[in-house]
Amino acid sequence: MKNFYDKFYNEMKHNAYFAKMELKKVEVPKNNHMAQAVTVLRPGEAIAPTIYPEQFFQEYMQGTSITRIVHNLADAMQRNPIKQYASSAEAYLSFIKKENLRAAVVNYENNKEWLKDVPHERLLDLAVFAKVDMGEPGMSMKFNNWLLSRIQMTKEEVLAAAIENTKLSSLFIPATAMIERILIKNGMAAEDAAESAKILTSERGSFPFFILTNDTECDGAAVIASSDVLKKVYEQMGGDYYIVPTSIHEALVFSKESSDVTVAEMQRTLRETNQEDVDLEERLSDEVYEYDGLQLKLAGDNNLERDAEAMEPMPHRHSR
Repeated sequence: MKNFYDKFYNEMKHNAYFAKMELKKVEVPKNNHMAQAVTVLRPGEAIAPTIYPEQFFQEYMQGTSITRIVHNLADAMQRNPIKQYASSAEAYLSFIKKENLRAAVVNYENNKEWLKDVPHERLLDLAVFAKVDMGEPGMSMKFNNWLLSRIQMTKEEVLAAAIENTKLSSLFIPATAMIERILIKNGMAAEDAAESAKILTSERGSFPFFILTNDTECDGAAVIASSDVLKKVYEQMGGDYYIVPTSIHEALVFSKESSDVTVAEMQRTLRETNQEDVDLEERLSDEVYEYDGLQLKLAGDNNLERDAEAMEPMPHRHSR
């Protein structure tokens, strides 16, 4: 990957569009790791968009040349409407509106260094923070302490707005329906997708399970930060349920009563899946949660002691 990063950076320097920019290699804190990136400062602008070469590595491995990848990237940036807002830091703040805030969650221990610069709250072994939608699908930025210092909102108000917006976009559907949606989105005929989804979910076990996410399926696991969402799911499930965080984007939900596996088995499977199948940047937790209609808890016999430790109050909770 290091070799690809260097080649990507060198290709950017020789590209006609990027050659006019000030390019800088940087390391950026991402979920669970530090990502190698390139900042692109355009003449006369104060904000430098950040490019992550690793996002293009799979395309490169599938046969697309680095020259073509960088050319397509340059073309996309020239057409990006965000550029008209990025002429100054103050103009950049035009995106900071309540309706543009949404919640995201990461593992606290794995990310506590960069979380020092980001307003957040603890939720068991996780941290809940806000992101700002930038007007294009999939484009957002972390809401950091600098942004907090420039607006007339407290940390609590920012996080509450982000969680409320995430609640409104929450999606709770049977796993079969979610898999069917994904297969159709990837080009499979509706009838074939329905049949394939039934087969795939039947292989998971004898009890029904559901998917909890948001309508964009990006940072969808953050819906568990909303007590209203958890209560609504409780009503629909008809009782206590387990939550298995399969990534930062979604979680599996199934009834405690109908479950035919132990918490230890779920945790073991989750750990193995995280290590073998989930990209580092998308991993959320090795813990399984449970909800009893009142409180979200770590699942297992010793969850009370662990919950108390995870929910210790954090300092500096009220700040502007």
